Amino acid sequence: MNGSLGVSFIGLGWWGEVLAGAAKDSGAAHVVGGYARTPATRAAFATNFGCRNFESLNSLLADPATEAVVIASSNSAHRAHALAAAEAGKHIHLEKPMALLVSGAKEIAAACAGAGVKLSIGQNFRRWPMFRRAKELLDAGALGRVSLASAHLSYHLGLSAGEGSPRWDPEENPGGPLYSYTVHLADLMEALFGEIESVDAASGKVGGPAPVEDAAAAVLRFKSGMIGLLAASYTAPFLFSFGIEGSEASLRLSSERGPLLQKIDEGPGEA
Repeated sequence: MNGSLGVSFIGLGWWGEVLAGAAKDSGAAHVVGGYARTPATRAAFATNFGCRNFESLNSLLADPATEAVVIASSNSAHRAHALAAAEAGKHIHLEKPMALLVSGAKEIAAACAGAGVKLSIGQNFRRWPMFRRAKELLDAGALGRVSLASAHLSYHLGLSAGEGSPRWDPEENPGGPLYSYTVHLADLMEALFGEIESVDAASGKVGGPAPVEDAAAAVLRFKSGMIGLLAASYTAPFLFSFGIEGSEASLRLSSERGPLLQKIDEGPGEA
Protein backbone atom coordinates (compact mmCIF):
# COMPACT_ATOMS: atom_id res chain seq x y z
CA MET A 1 0.00 0.00 0.00
CA ASN A 2 1.99 2.94 -1.36
CA GLY A 3 5.19 1.53 0.09
CA SER A 4 4.00 1.49 3.70
CA LEU A 5 4.94 -1.36 6.02
CA GLY A 6 2.43 -4.18 6.49
CA VAL A 7 2.00 -4.73 10.23
CA SER A 8 -0.09 -7.27 12.14
CA PHE A 9 -0.86 -7.13 15.84
CA ILE A 10 -0.54 -9.85 18.47
CA GLY A 11 -2.50 -8.90 21.57
CA LEU A 12 -5.51 -6.68 20.90
CA GLY A 13 -6.34 -5.13 24.25
CA TRP A 14 -6.45 -1.40 24.98
CA TRP A 15 -2.77 -0.79 24.26
CA GLY A 16 -2.80 -2.94 21.14
CA GLU A 17 -5.63 -0.77 19.81
CA VAL A 18 -3.70 2.41 20.67
CA LEU A 19 -0.63 1.18 18.81
CA ALA A 20 -2.69 0.07 15.81
CA GLY A 21 -4.27 3.51 15.64
CA ALA A 22 -0.84 5.14 15.79
CA ALA A 23 0.47 2.89 13.03
CA LYS A 24 -2.50 3.72 10.84
CA ASP A 25 -2.22 7.47 11.48
CA SER A 26 1.53 7.50 10.82
CA GLY A 27 1.14 6.83 7.11
CA ALA A 28 4.32 4.75 7.31
CA ALA A 29 2.47 1.52 8.07
CA HIS A 30 -0.87 -0.12 7.47
CA VAL A 31 -2.70 -2.65 9.63
CA VAL A 32 -2.83 -6.05 7.94
CA GLY A 33 -4.58 -7.97 10.70
CA GLY A 34 -4.66 -9.01 14.32
CA TYR A 35 -4.65 -12.05 16.56
CA ALA A 36 -5.91 -12.55 20.10
CA ARG A 37 -7.16 -15.63 21.91
CA THR A 38 -10.73 -14.27 22.23
CA PRO A 39 -12.81 -14.46 18.99
CA ALA A 40 -14.93 -11.42 19.90
CA THR A 41 -11.81 -9.32 20.46
CA ARG A 42 -10.38 -10.35 17.10
CA ALA A 43 -13.65 -9.61 15.32
CA ALA A 44 -13.94 -6.14 16.88
CA PHE A 45 -10.35 -5.29 15.95
CA ALA A 46 -10.86 -6.46 12.36
CA THR A 47 -13.98 -4.31 12.09
CA ASN A 48 -12.35 -1.24 13.64
CA PHE A 49 -9.32 -1.34 11.36
CA GLY A 50 -10.76 -2.96 8.25
CA CYS A 51 -8.19 -5.73 8.44
CA ARG A 52 -7.88 -9.51 8.61
CA ASN A 53 -9.08 -11.57 11.55
CA PHE A 54 -6.35 -14.17 12.09
CA GLU A 55 -7.74 -17.17 13.96
CA SER A 56 -4.32 -18.42 15.01
CA LEU A 57 -0.84 -17.10 15.63
CA ASN A 58 0.55 -19.48 13.00
CA SER A 59 -1.76 -18.10 10.31
CA LEU A 60 -0.68 -14.55 11.12
CA LEU A 61 3.01 -15.42 11.01
CA ALA A 62 2.58 -17.33 7.73
CA ASP A 63 0.88 -14.36 6.04
CA PRO A 64 3.19 -12.87 3.36
CA ALA A 65 1.53 -9.44 3.63
CA THR A 66 2.61 -9.22 7.27
CA GLU A 67 6.12 -7.79 7.15
CA ALA A 68 6.30 -6.86 10.82
CA VAL A 69 4.43 -7.58 14.02
CA VAL A 70 3.55 -5.55 17.08
CA ILE A 71 3.46 -7.74 20.17
CA ALA A 72 1.22 -6.30 22.89
CA SER A 73 0.15 -9.59 24.43
CA SER A 74 0.36 -10.49 28.11
CA ASN A 75 3.84 -10.15 29.60
CA SER A 76 4.22 -13.88 30.17
CA ALA A 77 3.61 -14.53 26.45
CA HIS A 78 6.18 -12.02 25.13
CA ARG A 79 9.07 -14.46 24.92
CA ALA A 80 7.16 -17.18 23.02
CA HIS A 81 5.50 -14.71 20.64
CA ALA A 82 8.75 -12.87 19.88
CA LEU A 83 10.71 -16.07 19.25
CA ALA A 84 8.00 -17.35 16.90
CA ALA A 85 7.91 -14.05 15.00
CA ALA A 86 11.70 -14.00 14.62
CA GLU A 87 11.67 -17.57 13.31
CA ALA A 88 9.03 -16.50 10.78
CA GLY A 89 11.27 -13.65 9.60
CA LYS A 90 9.03 -10.83 10.81
CA HIS A 91 10.38 -7.55 12.13
CA ILE A 92 9.22 -7.00 15.71
CA HIS A 93 8.01 -4.16 17.90
CA LEU A 94 7.76 -5.69 21.36
CA GLU A 95 6.06 -4.00 24.26
CA LYS A 96 7.87 -3.83 27.57
CA PRO A 97 8.93 -5.85 29.39
CA MET A 98 10.76 -7.92 26.78
CA ALA A 99 10.34 -10.98 28.99
CA LEU A 100 9.85 -11.85 32.64
CA LEU A 101 13.44 -13.10 32.98
CA VAL A 102 16.72 -11.59 31.80
CA SER A 103 17.54 -14.91 30.14
CA GLY A 104 14.34 -14.65 28.08
CA ALA A 105 15.20 -11.12 26.94
CA LYS A 106 18.67 -12.25 25.86
CA GLU A 107 17.13 -15.18 24.00
CA ILE A 108 14.83 -12.83 22.08
CA ALA A 109 17.69 -10.50 21.14
CA ALA A 110 19.81 -13.42 19.93
CA ALA A 111 16.95 -14.90 17.89
CA CYS A 112 16.28 -11.58 16.14
CA ALA A 113 19.97 -11.09 15.38
CA GLY A 114 20.22 -14.63 14.03
CA ALA A 115 17.15 -14.19 11.84
CA GLY A 116 18.26 -10.79 10.56
CA VAL A 117 15.06 -9.05 11.72
CA LYS A 118 14.79 -5.70 13.44
CA LEU A 119 13.69 -5.54 17.08
CA SER A 120 12.35 -2.45 18.83
CA ILE A 121 11.08 -2.22 22.39
CA GLY A 122 8.04 -0.16 23.36
CA GLN A 123 9.72 2.41 25.54
CA ASN A 124 8.11 5.78 24.91
CA PHE A 125 9.37 8.16 27.62
CA ARG A 126 12.56 8.91 25.67
CA ARG A 127 10.35 10.33 22.88
CA TRP A 128 8.43 12.79 25.04
CA PRO A 129 9.10 16.44 24.04
CA MET A 130 10.58 17.33 27.46
CA PHE A 131 13.13 14.55 27.22
CA ARG A 132 13.99 15.36 23.63
CA ARG A 133 14.77 18.86 24.96
CA ALA A 134 16.84 17.37 27.78
CA LYS A 135 18.83 15.35 25.25
CA GLU A 136 19.49 18.47 23.19
CA LEU A 137 20.81 20.34 26.24
CA LEU A 138 22.99 17.42 27.31
CA ASP A 139 24.46 16.96 23.82
CA ALA A 140 25.17 20.71 23.62
CA GLY A 141 27.06 20.59 26.93
CA ALA A 142 24.71 23.11 28.55
CA LEU A 143 24.69 21.20 31.85
CA GLY A 144 28.41 20.50 31.98
CA ARG A 145 29.56 17.19 33.47
CA VAL A 146 26.57 15.31 34.92
CA SER A 147 27.16 13.59 38.26
CA LEU A 148 23.63 12.63 39.33
CA ALA A 149 20.15 12.06 37.90
CA SER A 150 17.06 11.24 39.92
CA ALA A 151 13.60 10.17 38.79
CA HIS A 152 10.35 9.60 40.65
CA LEU A 153 7.03 8.27 39.37
CA SER A 154 4.01 7.38 41.47
CA TYR A 155 0.47 6.37 40.58
CA HIS A 156 -2.40 4.52 42.25
CA LEU A 157 -2.75 1.35 40.14
CA GLY A 158 -1.92 -0.69 43.22
CA LEU A 159 -5.10 0.71 44.73
CA SER A 160 -7.40 0.94 41.73
CA ALA A 161 -6.58 -1.62 39.03
CA GLY A 162 -8.60 -4.32 40.79
CA GLU A 163 -8.69 -8.09 40.88
CA GLY A 164 -8.44 -9.70 37.46
CA SER A 165 -6.23 -6.92 36.11
CA PRO A 166 -2.78 -8.07 34.92
CA ARG A 167 -1.39 -5.11 36.88
CA TRP A 168 -2.45 -6.94 40.06
CA ASP A 169 -1.05 -10.28 38.92
CA PRO A 170 2.33 -11.14 40.51
CA GLU A 171 3.28 -13.23 37.45
CA GLU A 172 2.30 -10.68 34.82
CA ASN A 173 3.45 -7.63 36.80
CA PRO A 174 6.38 -8.65 39.00
CA GLY A 175 7.46 -5.95 41.41
CA GLY A 176 4.38 -3.72 41.03
CA PRO A 177 5.82 -0.28 40.14
CA LEU A 178 9.11 -1.95 39.21
CA TYR A 179 7.53 -3.23 35.97
CA SER A 180 4.90 -0.56 35.47
CA TYR A 181 6.97 2.56 36.13
CA THR A 182 10.67 2.23 36.90
CA VAL A 183 11.36 0.21 33.74
CA HIS A 184 10.42 3.36 31.78
CA LEU A 185 12.64 5.53 33.95
CA ALA A 186 15.62 3.21 33.58
CA ASP A 187 15.26 3.16 29.80
CA LEU A 188 15.04 6.95 29.80
CA MET A 189 18.21 7.27 31.84
CA GLU A 190 20.09 4.94 29.50
CA ALA A 191 18.89 6.97 26.51
CA LEU A 192 20.12 10.20 28.10
CA PHE A 193 23.32 9.09 29.86
CA GLY A 194 24.59 5.96 28.15
CA GLU A 195 25.36 2.46 29.31
CA ILE A 196 24.38 1.33 32.80
CA GLU A 197 27.10 -0.74 34.43
CA SER A 198 25.28 -2.09 37.50
CA VAL A 199 21.96 -1.89 39.36
CA ASP A 200 21.07 -2.26 43.03
CA ALA A 201 17.32 -2.39 43.60
CA ALA A 202 14.67 -3.20 46.20
CA SER A 203 10.89 -3.44 46.35
CA GLY A 204 8.63 -3.31 49.39
CA LYS A 205 5.16 -4.25 50.54
CA VAL A 206 3.43 -2.00 53.08
CA GLY A 207 -0.14 -3.30 52.90
CA GLY A 208 -1.76 -2.14 49.67
CA PRO A 209 -4.66 -4.31 48.44
CA ALA A 210 -2.84 -5.58 45.35
CA PRO A 211 -0.84 -8.81 45.80
CA VAL A 212 2.18 -7.15 44.12
CA GLU A 213 4.69 -4.84 45.78
CA ASP A 214 3.74 -1.26 46.70
CA ALA A 215 7.06 0.54 46.20
CA ALA A 216 10.37 0.13 44.39
CA ALA A 217 13.69 1.95 44.23
CA ALA A 218 17.04 1.49 42.52
CA VAL A 219 20.54 2.91 42.29
CA LEU A 220 22.09 2.83 38.82
CA ARG A 221 25.82 3.10 38.23
CA PHE A 222 26.84 4.27 34.75
CA LYS A 223 30.06 3.54 32.88
CA SER A 224 30.70 7.29 32.91
CA GLY A 225 30.87 7.22 36.72
CA MET A 226 27.61 9.07 37.31
CA ILE A 227 24.82 7.78 39.55
CA GLY A 228 21.10 7.48 38.80
CA LEU A 229 18.33 7.14 41.37
CA LEU A 230 14.87 5.69 40.65
CA ALA A 231 11.86 5.57 42.97
CA ALA A 232 8.21 4.68 42.46
CA SER A 233 5.05 4.04 44.44
CA TYR A 234 2.07 1.96 43.32
CA THR A 235 -0.23 3.32 46.03
CA ALA A 236 -0.02 7.12 45.80
CA PRO A 237 -1.44 10.02 43.75
CA PHE A 238 0.14 10.66 40.37
CA LEU A 239 3.47 12.46 40.54
CA PHE A 240 6.35 12.57 38.09
CA SER A 241 9.65 14.39 38.53
CA PHE A 242 13.11 14.12 36.98
CA GLY A 243 16.25 16.00 37.95
CA ILE A 244 19.67 16.20 36.29
CA GLU A 245 22.61 17.69 38.22
CA GLY A 246 25.49 19.06 36.13
CA SER A 247 28.61 21.07 36.85
CA GLU A 248 27.27 24.03 34.85
CA ALA A 249 23.53 23.79 35.46
CA SER A 250 20.72 21.65 36.82
CA LEU A 251 17.62 20.67 34.85
CA ARG A 252 14.20 20.00 36.38
CA LEU A 253 11.46 18.13 34.49
CA SER A 254 8.06 17.28 35.95
CA SER A 255 4.37 16.71 35.37
CA GLU A 256 3.66 20.12 36.91
CA ARG A 257 5.62 22.51 34.67
CA GLY A 258 7.85 22.82 31.64
CA PRO A 259 11.61 22.17 31.80
CA LEU A 260 13.49 24.51 34.17
CA LEU A 261 17.21 25.17 33.80
CA GLN A 262 19.18 26.62 36.70
CA LYS A 263 22.76 27.73 36.22
CA ILE A 264 25.19 28.25 39.07
CA ASP A 265 24.52 31.61 40.80
CA GLU A 266 21.34 32.14 38.77
CA GLY A 267 17.64 31.53 39.39
CA PRO A 268 15.70 28.91 37.44
CA GLY A 269 14.45 29.77 33.96
CA GLU A 270 12.69 27.99 31.13
CA ALA A 271 14.93 25.54 29.31
